Amino acid sequence: MQVQSPPTAAASPSPQPGTVDFERTLNAEVLQSLFPVSLVLAGLYTFYTLSHLREGMPYSGWLAVIAVTNVVAFLILALLLRRQRLPARYAHPISMALTCGMLIHRFSDIFFTGLPQHTTNLIILLIGVGYILLATPWLIAVIVLTLGGWGLLLLRAADPTLWLEYVIALGAATALSFIIHFTRRQALFRHERLLEQNTQRTYELEHQTLHLATLTEVSQNVNALLDLDVLLNHVTDLIQERFRYYYVGIFLVDESKSYMVSRAGSGKSGSALAEQNFKLRIDQGLIGQAASHHEVVCVNDVQLDTRYVKSVLVPDTRAELVLPLEIGGELLGILDIQSERLNAFSEVDTQVFKSLADQVAIAINNALLYQSEYSRRMLTEMLYEVSYALSRTLNLQEVLDLILGNLVQIVPFDRGSVMLCQEESIEIVAAFGFPVGSAPTKISFPITRGDIFDQLRELKKPLIITDVRGRPDFQQVKGLPEARAWMGVPLIDEAQAIIGMFSLTRETPTAYTEDETTLALSFAGQTAIALNNARLYSELANAYAQLERIDHTKTDFIAVASHELRTPLTVLLGFAQLLIKSPDLKDHAMHRPMLDNILKSGTRLKEIIDTMVDMARIDNRTLEIYADTLALSSSIKAAVAPLREALAERRLTLVIEPLEELPLLQGDRDELVKVFYQLLINAIKYTPDGGHISVAGTTFAAGYRDVATAGVEIIITDTGIGIDPQHHDLIFEKFYQTGQVALHSSGKTKFKGGGPGLGLTIAKGIVEAHGGQIWVESPGHDEEGCPGSRFHVALPLKPPATLALPNKATQNGGS
Repeated sequence: MQVQSPPTAAASPSPQPGTVDFERTLNAEVLQSLFPVSLVLAGLYTFYTLSHLREGMPYSGWLAVIAVTNVVAFLILALLLRRQRLPARYAHPISMALTCGMLIHRFSDIFFTGLPQHTTNLIILLIGVGYILLATPWLIAVIVLTLGGWGLLLLRAADPTLWLEYVIALGAATALSFIIHFTRRQALFRHERLLEQNTQRTYELEHQTLHLATLTEVSQNVNALLDLDVLLNHVTDLIQERFRYYYVGIFLVDESKSYMVSRAGSGKSGSALAEQNFKLRIDQGLIGQAASHHEVVCVNDVQLDTRYVKSVLVPDTRAELVLPLEIGGELLGILDIQSERLNAFSEVDTQVFKSLADQVAIAINNALLYQSEYSRRMLTEMLYEVSYALSRTLNLQEVLDLILGNLVQIVPFDRGSVMLCQEESIEIVAAFGFPVGSAPTKISFPITRGDIFDQLRELKKPLIITDVRGRPDFQQVKGLPEARAWMGVPLIDEAQAIIGMFSLTRETPTAYTEDETTLALSFAGQTAIALNNARLYSELANAYAQLERIDHTKTDFIAVASHELRTPLTVLLGFAQLLIKSPDLKDHAMHRPMLDNILKSGTRLKEIIDTMVDMARIDNRTLEIYADTLALSSSIKAAVAPLREALAERRLTLVIEPLEELPLLQGDRDELVKVFYQLLINAIKYTPDGGHISVAGTTFAAGYRDVATAGVEIIITDTGIGIDPQHHDLIFEKFYQTGQVALHSSGKTKFKGGGPGLGLTIAKGIVEAHGGQIWVESPGHDEEGCPGSRFHVALPLKPPATLALPNKATQNGGS
């Protein structure tokens, strides 16, 4: 399912502000002001240098050297500050060095000139350092040096009274310096506190905005996620991505209601916990506290909480927020959020994450409901697929493989097999998930008293083992991965007897659930049906093989009998014809009728034998077609000729519509004459006296009735007693006759007369050998209403390149 990408507006929040280092901030402020101050001082001392050189006093050179030294120092400092960023901790030491340079110059000026009025420069300097130096110890040091140096000069003065008036000025300058210093410090402190508060509020606003954005996205997306694993991973990844927490995980309650099991987690640690099915007892740790009491647990220093259970996969946790996921008072799981920072969770975090947990609980409940419904739907679909497979194939191996392949999708297992009981052993007949080369179908186990197979056979219900290591009677198969969890599901036949079982193995000790057991039982029922069908099919296959042998024997008998009868019959007919031509018997009143009956009966017998020979050739696929160009009208006329007498005797009207316009086709004339002869015989036989028979023809395009090429269709219609629709295919089977055979007369053209029942079968074989089709249409059988029948013969203009009879399955399946 596609999940919307996180909106750009909800990016990760700014880092949470901490306690402001005010002295560091003051140092940074001083360092920032050093560059403009150094430039101003460099300019000022350049002016002093020029002034000293212009004065021409004996001490001017020394003062000029000091001034030049200061200019060079100030310029070097300005260049250094311009090219690279110095650490803030150097700000006050550098400022102190600059101040000392200026003090040396000022004291030297007062010392050489001896003029107390130059103290004014010191007063200005004191006021200036009160603004520049923001660290009180450094300011005190400068004031002490200034006052101490000026005091020494006072002691050396010739007339100290002239200096005393500057004492008050220096004191006022000192006080003003302190006032400026502390006022500026306080202003900067307030400014920094306002910045900190603004940063804190910005952080909180960003954090709340992110909470709300995440909550909105979870509400929009998770309710659309119906795959539980996808949902849980999406929630943990989303929270971790947005808030940069150390670990975010979701634990769900197991079926025993005794443990909280890790189902999803952020990062490698979270994935590892989920893959290991890490679990805690319902009363263990902070997670157990939240689960057992259905309450939010927030600990901002886990090292101080004795309930905290440390995991080697998340060792750096310092704060943890645990929220129950519940709906309608029922606990579904736990949302666990951990941070490597102390005091990581505020009251606002707790409230917003509680709302988020409520949304996640609703989504999990929806996913569980969907999963349950999906499992039922999957079961229905899979059972339908299996049932459909059972209806369309009797290949047992195919069906069993299909069952195992479908079963693993709703009842996960690492390897599974269908095992059948064989007296005192059980063996695998179908397998899924076994390693290549393991040959599972060669694996069998003896059944001993009291072992798991014997228990399954006695109980007749599923047997579930959470960990087979605790069962000494469980037989591990050498060469296969070690089995851990196992479930055996019995296969019960219609007589309530155990015929085998499902053996479903997991390589981890993950017990099969009650729902999984129910699903497996449903598939077991289908498997039992498949096995029963396979048994019935085997019995039917044996019976069919026996019938085929009988049918083949019957065909062989017909071939042999017709061959053995033809030779003496030929001799008999030959002598009968000679006797009829004999002058002594030709007009003999008593013998001539006898000879006519002998010849007529012999001819009739010859027709029957020829029919048997044709049938044997069709059955043995030795019928040969000698195709030649011909008109069907001539074949039909040849078939009608020997039947004129019978038609007249039965007062049947035969109408042959004009067929000369039909196209010529390629076929065997003699064989096609047999076809129409047999169809006309059939029409005469089942049409009451005085009835009507017609022969019509038409053409058709390629593909008609599965005939490959264009061709000609002949329709023979009668007003006979009709044929029941359920017999439309059967009448083309050999020896099949409608009605009671015992009541049939022996005349081939008598109404409902008897016969060998091979005529329509021979006609069908000849037509199909030409690449055509033959079929009948009739509304039903009614000897009073006489609805009649329509026999259709569709012949291609050109028979197939390779003339061959259809196989026996096609022949037995009807037209």
